[in-house]
This record gives sequence, structure tokens and C-alpha cells, in this order.
Amino acid sequence: MRHSEEPVYLILLTPPGRGAIASLRLEGPGALERIRPWIHKCSGQPIDNFPTDRPLVVRFGPEPAEEVVLRCFGPEVVEIHCHGGQAAVDRIQSLLGQSGCQVLDWKRWLSGQPADPIAKEALLCLADALTERTAGILLDQLHGALRGEIQRMVEALQAAGGAQAEQIRSAEEQLSILLEWAAVGRHLTAPWQVVLVGRPNVGKSSLLNALLGYSRAIVHPQPGTTRDVVTATTALDGWPVQLVDTAGWRSSTDPLEQAGIRLAHQQAQGADLVLVVSDLSQPWTETDAAFFREFPAGLLVHTKCDLLPSPVRTEPLGSPAKPPEGVCPSSPVSAAAPTGAVAPRVAKNFLPEGDRPPGVWLSALTGQGLPELIQAIIRRLIPQPPPPGAAIPFTDRQIQALQIAHLALKEKDLGKALNAFQSILSGPLRFAQ
Repeated sequence: MRHSEEPVYLILLTPPGRGAIASLRLEGPGALERIRPWIHKCSGQPIDNFPTDRPLVVRFGPEPAEEVVLRCFGPEVVEIHCHGGQAAVDRIQSLLGQSGCQVLDWKRWLSGQPADPIAKEALLCLADALTERTAGILLDQLHGALRGEIQRMVEALQAAGGAQAEQIRSAEEQLSILLEWAAVGRHLTAPWQVVLVGRPNVGKSSLLNALLGYSRAIVHPQPGTTRDVVTATTALDGWPVQLVDTAGWRSSTDPLEQAGIRLAHQQAQGADLVLVVSDLSQPWTETDAAFFREFPAGLLVHTKCDLLPSPVRTEPLGSPAKPPEGVCPSSPVSAAAPTGAVAPRVAKNFLPEGDRPPGVWLSALTGQGLPELIQAIIRRLIPQPPPPGAAIPFTDRQIQALQIAHLALKEKDLGKALNAFQSILSGPLRFAQ
């Protein structure tokens, strides 16, 4: 049989790798005819009728044939649902390739579908969502949260009439709120990067392992053990976070260690959050203070509180206006301190000249203080988590267009703002090849 010269595309709709079921879609003129030579009834007889109102269980290919579920939507669209192993998928693709079908990446296929651009982007991002929490936010956008918010602003601006200035001001305020979610949106498919810095042997690698719940970084008392950047991705309170353990910064003549220190500095400069790690069992040094000055927006973490002795005589560790975040439960505290203003006390011989700045106290060994550290990290990265159903811009295309619209509204350029909104609602989209 002579096939149409127009291509029939074969799209693998399920993720790569082994799964329970794999789904493939044939789409194009004569798609049904391309598949017909390879399928027959379980009895071995050919199939004459392909109903479009129900699926069929058929055998695909020469013996040993694959048992598959066939769903025919018409002569130009057919779906095959088969065993999820890669061997079964490869065999079906190979046989259909012999019939002239062309394999098409699902992202390119999706780009050609007549669907809402925001919904397309949400589907693409859902494939890369790292946690259930971020997937839920993307599902809200797929179901119209962002599109609905933008449409309401457009309709209000178009219907402004004589009250245009008031409507522009209202839309500008709404856009400001929407753009505040941009950082969250960008991290729905890419984790926040949290970099650990500090002197050698202050407990950075042990802290990373404790946050992960398994040993990812090598822990050794020899200074300079960590020479390269060690990364691992985890979820903290449902948010994806990449933890980065770096080489301890110190003066060294070792070229390899120097390279590790330079790399550590680069990682810290580009991080979403820096954890400045210090050792509670050692005096607070000028080097610790230098880290604290270099990363003033960082979160100070005091480790090894399990090594503090139970002192006979204690001295208050400063008098901060508010208590340190996550005081280690094993560290002695003043019984007279008022609620909400606890001042930790440690043995006087552990106090350097001057006060140690407040921060999170913990023990990576016992886990004390880890929940408080996780809470502190999340508060820094996501100060206010979005409520269910919130509109969240989640791609650079959307965020850039919203920024253009926001600037246009500030300049009272209604036409430019409406064009920017429309570009989000109607595309164009750029998809990876």
C-alpha cells in the first residue's frame, strides 16, 4: 500500500526508563494504516474494524508479539499502551520506523498543539517538578490560576473607561504582588542552592550529611579533606534544595586545595542562601568573623553543641534583642530568661573575647537543632509560601513579560502593558529540541 507523503509522527508520551506502562502516540495522515500490518487479534486473526469508542487488546509485531492496548481516535490518531520496559518500547518504535513513522520528541509535539501556552509550559515543567509540593503549584497553573489572574487584569484595564488611572494603579499593585512570586516560580523545577562555607573542620560535611539523612560528603578530622564542591539535592519542607559542601577556606600552599577554595568562593557568590558554619566547641575567631562579614545576608550556624560541657559556672553569651534561632536543647540556658528572650549560656572557657553572634545552634551528630535549622532555611528562601490556588509565574518568558507590563503601567502606557499581557496568553513559545 502506498502511504501518504505527509509524515506520521511517533511520540513517546511517558518518561524514559522502566515503568509499569508506556504510552506511544501515532499522529498524521494514514497513522492507522501504518500500524495495521503489525497488529492482530489475540487469536492471531487480522483486525478489520477499529472502533473509536473503546480500546482494544491486541498483539503487536511478529512472534513473540507484544500484548498491547490499542486506542484508535480516528484514521490519523492512534495510541499504543504497552509494557513499560525499555525493550518493549524500543521494539515497537523499531517496527513502526520500518513503516516510515518518524520519532518526534514530546516537547516538540506539544509545541504544535492548539492549546493555551501557559498550560503547555505547565505540562513541560511538570515533567521536571522535583517534589509533590512544587508539582501541586504547577498543577494550579495548568488549571488556570495564572491565566485567570492575567485575564482579570486585562479585562479590568480594557473596561476602565474614564477611571483608567485608578484601574492602572490597581493593576500595577496586583502585578507587584504577582512578581513577588517569581523567585518561587523559577524554583519549581530547579532547586534553591544553599552553600555551606566556613573554616576547615567546623562541621560542614557532617552538617550536609545530617540534612540529607545519609553520608554524601566525606567526614575526616584532617583539614582540607573536602577539596572539590560536593552537591546533593533534597527536599526541605517539600521544597527542592541543592546543598553544596565546599572546601574549608584557609591559607594553603597546596595547588589542589587552593583551587577548591576558589571554587567554593564562586559557588557561595552565586548561592540563594549561604550557611556560615562555625564550631561551638572552639573560640569564635577572626576568620569566622570574616566569613560573617563577607556574607551578611547568610545564615549563621553554630555546630557541635553536643561537645559543650555542663559547666559549673556559666557566662551569658551576649544579650541579643531576640533569641538565636534554634537554641540547641542540650545547651544550658538561663532559667530566669523571659519567654521569647532566651540567652544561651556556655562555659566561660569557650567564650572568646567579645560575643559570638547569634545563630542556629545544633549538633549534626545527635540531630538536635536540625528542625530549627530547616525552618530557618525555608524562612530565608520562601518567607511566605504561596497559598493553594495562587497565581505563580513560573517561566522566564512569563516573568519577563510581566516585568514589561509592570514598567509600562508605571509609565501609564496602557497599550504596551496589554500587549505584554497578551504575549503571555497567546505565546509564542520556545521549546527545547
